[in-house]
Amino acid sequence: MNKELFIDAINFIKELSIEENEFNSLMVKIDKEFGGGFIHGKSINYITGLLKTLTNDENDWISYYCWELNFGEGYTEGSVTEADGTPIPLATPEDLWNIINNK
Repeated sequence: MNKELFIDAINFIKELSIEENEFNSLMVKIDKEFGGGFIHGKSINYITGLLKTLTNDENDWISYYCWELNFGEGYTEGSVTEADGTPIPLATPEDLWNIINNK
């Protein structure tokens, strides 16, 4: 897998996730008790798992970036560091690619 395809796939997962969140927000407006739906859940899980396998992401950086850091939006300098405390950027799909590929 090359870097460009990886970045496209991460951006596609983000797009699916945004659509799912927008759908859930609309449904809550219709029914205040709506508990959430997963219209893209299977696709997101499959693509994320496939990327993990194709990139040999043994440390699960992809899931961390997507879900814990909300596609990099939750990243702050120093929230991810080397063992010696050196900050590792993780704000963009390119940063994610670099971490997985140790660049």
